[in-house]
Amino acid sequence: MLFMDMRVAPILAQKKKMHTKGDNVIIMGIYAGFTKMNSTRHSLKSDCLKAFANALGKGQTKLSSEDYKVAVLELLGYKPSKCEIDQVRKAIGHSELQQQHWINKEHFVAIMLERLKEKDREDSISEVFLAMDIQQKGFLTQSDCEAAFKEVLPKMKPAAVQSLFHEVDLDTDGRISYKDFEIMMNSIIS
Repeated sequence: MLFMDMRVAPILAQKKKMHTKGDNVIIMGIYAGFTKMNSTRHSLKSDCLKAFANALGKGQTKLSSEDYKVAVLELLGYKPSKCEIDQVRKAIGHSELQQQHWINKEHFVAIMLERLKEKDREDSISEVFLAMDIQQKGFLTQSDCEAAFKEVLPKMKPAAVQSLFHEVDLDTDGRISYKDFEIMMNSIIS
């Protein structure tokens, strides 16, 4: 199934914000959107390393459970549960009875990069949906999809857009809910 590439989000978002301005401003906005997306991806590892360093105690090379919570809070904005911490411990081969300082920098970065990529993917899907939902209805209509494709893929035939819309509109109510959109996008990305 062909639908929208994740790179479409900055284009639609910038056009949505600047649709009344001149073409040069729109092109600059599109470029800024791509630049921001690329710089975000490149800085994930440095963000992980910074959170690790900020949470580390003096003279330590590994994080304790409490340090880990602080680092995750800084990086992802939430405090991980005991269950989540236990899952991480198991994933890297440490039991709760082992040493107090149990997660090294390499393990932390690897785990957090996966979580950040997942969060980035979820954010990107949401951003594409919101950019397409111009009237902020909470769902997409066929005309929303046609307008989005006209901006991003102007040579795509309307019949192809209509076919794609009906493929995603599983309950045939003429609307694509966010959940349906998310399922479709996840199936493409996976």
